[in-house]
Amino acid sequence: MKRLKASLTIEAAYIFPIIFFTLAFVFNYARTERDLTLSRFVLRESASRAAHLEPTYDPDGPDADDITAAMGTRFAGVDQLATDDTGASRSLFSGSAWFEGSGLSLSEERLINDPEDVLRISTTLKDFAQMNNFFKGGNSVASDSE
Repeated sequence: MKRLKASLTIEAAYIFPIIFFTLAFVFNYARTERDLTLSRFVLRESASRAAHLEPTYDPDGPDADDITAAMGTRFAGVDQLATDDTGASRSLFSGSAWFEGSGLSLSEERLINDPEDVLRISTTLKDFAQMNNFFKGGNSVASDSE
């Protein structure tokens, strides 16, 4: 009877659980980061919507309760973020949104008139348009100051 060595099987038995738990950890971390990113995006969007409420000029438009309901609907789609404690409000100079639940408490505030943010967005769009032109075979990606 021929006797076989099983060193490869034993080594695989040690390595497989390490690989399995490492992959499980990476997937769980990615899911947690995705949920956190999603919650920050929804809060930022809701705070921006709350900052631009116009009850005087558009009485039939959305109000803070509509924004809060929309936040709850978007958070309900994610198991870890499903909660009833969300809200949005508008003050004289800013709009804010908050979320509390699942061991996570986040809030976001957006100014009603934020020229710095407008300049940052317009510069980013301009740079993106120049990059898009460059990749299509246009001129180089040079700024206006050059």
